[in-house]
Amino acid sequence: MMAEEVYLFSVGLFSLVLFVQCGIDGIEPTSWTTSSTSYCYDGEVRLENSTYLYDGRRSSYGGRVEVCYSGAFYPVCDDGWTYNEATVVCKYFGYGLPYYRAVATGGGEFGLSDNAPIFQNLMCNGSEYTFSDCRGYAPNNIVGDYCSSGNHQAGVYCIEACSYGEVYFENATYGYTNDKYWYGGRVAVCYNDTYYPVCDEGWTEQDSAVVCSNVYYRAPYYRAQTSLPGEFGLSYKTPILQQPMCSGSEYSLKDCQGYDPNNIAGDYCLSGSNQVGVMCIEACYDGQIRFGDSISSYDNDTYSYGGRVEVCSGDVYHPVCDEGWTENDATVVCRYIGYGAPYYRAETAVNGEFGFSNEAPILQTPMCNGSEYQLGACEGFDLNNVMGDYCLSESHQVGVVCIEVPTSTTPCKDGDTRLEDATYNYTDRGYMYGGRVEVCYNGDYYPVCDEGWTQRDALVVCNNVGYYGYTAELSFPREFGQSDTGPILQNPMCSGSEYYLCDCPGFALNNVAGDYCLSGEHQVGVWCIEDSTATGTTSCYDGSVRLENSTYGYYNGTYLYGGRVEICYNQTFYPVCDQGWTDNDAAVTCSNLGYYYYYYRSEAANGQEYGLSDETPILQAPMCSGTEYYLSE
Repeated sequence: MMAEEVYLFSVGLFSLVLFVQCGIDGIEPTSWTTSSTSYCYDGEVRLENSTYLYDGRRSSYGGRVEVCYSGAFYPVCDDGWTYNEATVVCKYFGYGLPYYRAVATGGGEFGLSDNAPIFQNLMCNGSEYTFSDCRGYAPNNIVGDYCSSGNHQAGVYCIEACSYGEVYFENATYGYTNDKYWYGGRVAVCYNDTYYPVCDEGWTEQDSAVVCSNVYYRAPYYRAQTSLPGEFGLSYKTPILQQPMCSGSEYSLKDCQGYDPNNIAGDYCLSGSNQVGVMCIEACYDGQIRFGDSISSYDNDTYSYGGRVEVCSGDVYHPVCDEGWTENDATVVCRYIGYGAPYYRAETAVNGEFGFSNEAPILQTPMCNGSEYQLGACEGFDLNNVMGDYCLSESHQVGVVCIEVPTSTTPCKDGDTRLEDATYNYTDRGYMYGGRVEVCYNGDYYPVCDEGWTQRDALVVCNNVGYYGYTAELSFPREFGQSDTGPILQNPMCSGSEYYLCDCPGFALNNVAGDYCLSGEHQVGVWCIEDSTATGTTSCYDGSVRLENSTYGYYNGTYLYGGRVEICYNQTFYPVCDQGWTDNDAAVTCSNLGYYYYYYRSEAANGQEYGLSDETPILQAPMCSGTEYYLSE
């Protein structure tokens, strides 16, 4: 993960091994790190003794402002240091308006530099992108004794802003009640870039519905409920809003008829105990289907999933009576929950196999023809049409099992790829999924010969089976067993950028020649590995890239992934020297690992964050343009 102290990165000459972190585009910008001996260009800015804070809702980033001049960084005098100058600094680091606001500090709040200030009174108007654009930018313009005193050095905070009327839950929590998920907290509304609680006087369920919609828990999938007084604690701030008078259809409280911050009147709302809390509770809509007391299992390598059929009516799930129930009805249920033909077949369960609901059945005899996608489309679908004592007996509640169709009978088209005898595992390298590679031909699956098979071919297979961005490795011989049929493909000659084996230039079914491939022990297996690392004994192709000692996590709610850059040569991975390394090279590294530049951006980590390789670097200055997919290009 990222170090707490961070600085702006500048391209130059270094003696360290390069590291890269890949983070999702839109991540709050962090800094780039250099060694203390690194070169800097005139006008470059960094935040020294930087710090990052997060209060559960908003983040702030700050430090002592230093500007480069003649290859060295110097502090800035706080004489004439204003909000405008601080705004330019935050914008420079990517923390600009309207998402962040700047706060100017002085007096050495972030410690003191050993160098004397050489800048004062920059006279920025706040619209500039760098100090060199400011009217008063002039190195060594220090005048008088004030700035020469060591404790008058400028700093800045870049604080995440909130927008007018923005709503969020303070003291938020979640849980499950009656198998339904809920999420809630004390309602807080932004006003003048500060969050305040809301008074519960005149608060209605319609207002609560708007709050849930505002935090993306919307109807019909969730319903809103006002919580008990004080259930989510009390804010020390005074409420600024009461009686918003929402209709329930709005997406934000500020759209409601009575929304008026600071309209609080009377002692009631000024009492700290009368602050609104809201819970957003998972809901169901009429006709929605689920399995009650569901169970999944494997029998003879065949997967099955089933449960008691329950249909929603009035936000409550009810069982279905088995009178008039047919296999067509069961087929519609399996299709609705994602287990449809031809890959699954439906069976009505033995009576009572999945237990009984305490609710009364509300549906019988839906009369489906089996082609519908939901019970609500069936001819006899009519909620609350249950009649007679038979259905009212709890022992007559329908259960359904969705059973995987054996692969041999599942239709496939030429070129389809699968991993047979597949397995998965969790190791210190992350999640791993692998199996024997098989390709479809004339409706049946056949293995692939390992002659001419490369890691690039394996990468295409991992992409094809849905493991994009994973490292692909060849398995040990017969690690996933052997097929009884002979191989029909060898040497596909993939570049690694294809999504299907059939896109590779050497793809030709039934092109297997020679005794080598006809031997059953030469059938390809592949591992798709989550964390892009590899063991030292695993073969790799020249130019392939990995992140060693990799790690992943979440920074301010955004996923990132990083490690030490290593490149393969003669089946061994070596580190990369950062001399001549640019942002473009880092972007290509991320693209090479499946973190493409149009979805992710790259950052350099500090020199010890991912440790050092025992091998000597073998690459420097690849001079990428940033649009390549591989460093080898």
